Amino acid sequence: MVKKTESAIMIDLTQFNKDLATLGIKVTYTMVVYIGDTYRIITSKGEEIGGSREEKEKIIAHLLSKQPFLPITGEEMNHGYLFIETGLAADVMEKLKILLRSISFSMDKYMLEERMQSCSLGILDSAVNAIEAKDVYTKGHSDRVAGLAQLIAERMDLPYSEKEVAQAGLLHDIGKIGISERILTKPGSLTDEEYQIIKSHPEKGAQILEPLVMFKKSAAAVRHHHERYDGKGYPDGLAGEEIPLLARVIAVSDAFDAMTSDRPYRKAFSYDIARQKILSASGTQFDPTVVEAFNSIEEKKISSVIGSRA
Repeated sequence: MVKKTESAIMIDLTQFNKDLATLGIKVTYTMVVYIGDTYRIITSKGEEIGGSREEKEKIIAHLLSKQPFLPITGEEMNHGYLFIETGLAADVMEKLKILLRSISFSMDKYMLEERMQSCSLGILDSAVNAIEAKDVYTKGHSDRVAGLAQLIAERMDLPYSEKEVAQAGLLHDIGKIGISERILTKPGSLTDEEYQIIKSHPEKGAQILEPLVMFKKSAAAVRHHHERYDGKGYPDGLAGEEIPLLARVIAVSDAFDAMTSDRPYRKAFSYDIARQKILSASGTQFDPTVVEAFNSIEEKKISSVIGSRA
């Protein structure tokens, strides 16, 4: 009965009205919902009353003084009010209270998940910063990957929120938290053993994220961002559309930023050379559709993410 949006929650009025009909309740109402520091005022016809915060407060004050209402009250706070017409029977009022308790429970659950997500993301962000602090060459890498991934996702009109794409980009290397600085910053070639340790980071990253329900999509992208479109990647050797779409987006973003950054073993490639390398790996390392979308993004937009290195 509660829907999530990019930055807020809204009552699913269609479902609420269906529930009213199922219970045989015919009522005209105005619902007021508190979302953070703002208000939403919605009528039973699904129309939202706009205006400034002050204007909405006056409307709510007027409703409180003139109409009967039922509070939408959760365990910790009041989420709003349902203003109703006069003269409703006592049994109808009881049914409405039951429906509103269901809404309150859903909103409590959502707000708890939001707080948990915010707390967890803060911890994980600190972990990412700790990884990048080990290696001066990768400072800011995760932020740039997130930015590039958002550009690609926007160009492809993908069914992910900005938050989901950004989180996957920011956390894609979280599994490196347990890898020694000596290996991460080694200027020469890695031994076979060291390379296997490096290759373990997608799985370790997924293991960190999988217990956190709110990072389910990020966990899949983290685990599979080193898969190859031709099936020759790791850790699971997935190919083509077996690879989660968000992971395919992160793969291109990660590779481009890595190529245009200095590394202990080489200097950064130019923007043009890096883009050409991405194009040449289309259909083998990378998803051709993702590469096509990336290649269509204006250079100035990419430069705004990765900086003057482009």
